[in-house]
Amino acid sequence: MSLPALQRPGAAVDIPLLAARHSVDTPDASVTPEVPVKRTFEAQAAGLDQELEAVGRLIGKQDR
Repeated sequence: MSLPALQRPGAAVDIPLLAARHSVDTPDASVTPEVPVKRTFEAQAAGLDQELEAVGRLIGKQDR
């Protein structure tokens, strides 16, 4: 039995050997942002990055 050759030289396969188990059944949750940004369809359709604009506003406040 021969193994298939990798298509690209230098390609690697990562097989995790460790597993994490939690003692309490906790649901997956994301991190709550410090500065919430309400995203709109119109802004997304216009190609605007609302999160990046919010960061720019925060940086501008620090410079003053």
